[in-house]
Amino acid sequence: MNFLRFWLLGCLGLATAAAEPVALRHAHAHNDYEHVHPLQDALAAGFTSVEADVHWIDGELRVAHTRAAALPGRTLRALYLEPLRSLIRTNDHRVNRQRPGFFLMLDYKADVEPGVTELHHAVTNELAAFREILTEVRDSRVIPGPITVVLSGGRPATVIAAETQRWWAIDGQLPDLTNSAPAHLVPWISTSWRPTFTWTGRDEFPAEQRDQLRRLVAQTHAQGRLLRFWGGPDHLDFWRALRTEGVDLINTDKLEQAATFLKSTPEP
Repeated sequence: MNFLRFWLLGCLGLATAAAEPVALRHAHAHNDYEHVHPLQDALAAGFTSVEADVHWIDGELRVAHTRAAALPGRTLRALYLEPLRSLIRTNDHRVNRQRPGFFLMLDYKADVEPGVTELHHAVTNELAAFREILTEVRDSRVIPGPITVVLSGGRPATVIAAETQRWWAIDGQLPDLTNSAPAHLVPWISTSWRPTFTWTGRDEFPAEQRDQLRRLVAQTHAQGRLLRFWGGPDHLDFWRALRTEGVDLINTDKLEQAATFLKSTPEP
């Protein structure tokens, strides 16, 4: 479906489950803001998870991969939060009527103080204006919303873990599989494909690496978390192997190709 038609239908309250693209619960749009139409291209392809890098610059939460590329006006609110809220308000309180959940990952582009604190404070204030569409955690009780925000990158994990009421979770790392962080705080584990694995997807998957992947998937799922890899090959053979072994989120920049694959691939 043309992204503009889907967007207009949603804004007019005319979108139906039949008109919407198939909701792809394993599809994660990496660096979504780099597409021609941020968010809208992903929605049109059926993605249920998108990722945006955020910077705090001159009083704006700007979306871009690097600080130099963070242009005025290309903000988290304009590109993601406002369009999502408008869609949810006219779409049975869902991003996609076929599936209740949607992930918005925010990758903090700050890793030293005071930048980390300033960025988290800015994100906190911005999300507060959209809390009616966000999953809330209150005293460890999860109150599901249409969108679950997951904070990645330089997010202040210790500060977030101490918050008794929040509208966001943390993108975990491999060490989080060996600590006691609850799944409502760390619902995801994200890690680089390399150097954990060396397979490129172009030849036979080495047995020892496949077994290692299976153990990692099993450990993650036993804790009620999802698993995502970044920095890996972005092609069909690789996606197929990840889905076969039960990896939850396919991290991709190739929206249409990945959507076609996922729609034709049964659950493992």
